[in-house]
Amino acid sequence: MPAAIIRGSAPGIAVQRCVACIVYAPKGTIIGFATSPGESPRMGQAGTARILLRLLQHIDTPDCSIEIMFKRVRNTVAAATRGKQTSWEHTSLSGEFYFNMSLGKIIQDYKDTSLADAHIVIDEAKKSHQVIKGLKTIDWYVQNPAMARLDAASCSRMGKDSLFVIGRTSTRPLVARQRCSDLHRKLHVHHERS
Repeated sequence: MPAAIIRGSAPGIAVQRCVACIVYAPKGTIIGFATSPGESPRMGQAGTARILLRLLQHIDTPDCSIEIMFKRVRNTVAAATRGKQTSWEHTSLSGEFYFNMSLGKIIQDYKDTSLADAHIVIDEAKKSHQVIKGLKTIDWYVQNPAMARLDAASCSRMGKDSLFVIGRTSTRPLVARQRCSDLHRKLHVHHERS
């Protein structure tokens, strides 16, 4: 479509005449509009502001996909305008997208035994479990060789549950070291004051 049509003075006119130009939006795109094609553009800036307010109202909703969020915006705006304004979006999204995904939603793919250390049963025959066992100790001389066993080839053969446990368990020595460092600093400051 010619650029002159897109620069039309009435916002709704550009949408009405330019639907064909947005059909070719690249994969993974979502474009939101304050009004639907063919809907009167008389809402103007107030209509756009109404959409933005409702978007801000719904954007932080936990575990709400972007498509569901836009539906909530559309329903809220339609209710507020008694059906006179209907937002619209064009999408070529191919996957799920969330602005605010909760930890529960992210980790639901893992087994309970992976989420709680007390439940994991170490299988010595599995390299991943040997690494986990080494990382669960508080002995630096056992943890280091356990980490050294990890390489790209072995990680590519490990299941997602084992990789999750390894990732979580491998940060513990760093956290413990940081806590010791913080404690040492606090004791040092306390000693200087007394």
